[in-house]
Amino acid sequence: MNITFSFQGATLICTNSFAFFEKGREYYCTHDTGEHFYIFCPHEKFGVSQIKLSNESKQHFRRA
Repeated sequence: MNITFSFQGATLICTNSFAFFEKGREYYCTHDTGEHFYIFCPHEKFGVSQIKLSNESKQHFRRA
């Protein structure tokens, strides 16, 4: 059995800047499938409201 932690429904804080995520900024995880998680990220310049990230990106976030 593989136990993994889920960010679903959690407010997250970025622990180090990467891509267009800023260190110290808060983001909200809308859902977590176990392989990917989705962050509500209203960046007007991209025209999307959710960003899909792989589980490897969890290292850049912590729960608020």
